[in-house]
Formats: sequence, structure tokens, C-alpha cells
Amino acid sequence: MFFAATHLSTAMPNLWIQESCQRFYEHDWPLMLEDPPVPKDGHITAPDPPGFGMHQARSLE
Repeated sequence: MFFAATHLSTAMPNLWIQESCQRFYEHDWPLMLEDPPVPKDGHITAPDPPGFGMHQARSLE
């Protein structure tokens, strides 16, 4: 859901805040995804690849 919400948030001109769970981008996503988005200075950028921009880690294939 975070990836979908990130794309939606970047398309909304009046978005004020998007919640996230620090554990996911610090622990879970690096194990499951290649190059997961990570908040920097309190901001996040939606991934550029098609769809939600997620690519499954090769170790899970």
C-alpha cells in the first residue's frame, strides 16, 4: 500500500502528510525489493519504473 499511496500522494496538489512505518523501509523492504524507496529529510519520491515501481529481490525468485 505504501507504494500505491506514494504515487497517489505525488499526484495530489494539496496533500499535507503521508504516514509510513519506519520498520518497513529499514528492515523488511531491503530484504524483499531491489532498490526500495527510502525517505530522505522527511520526504519520499515515487519510483520511476512502470506500475508501482517495485522489483522483487532476486534472492526471492
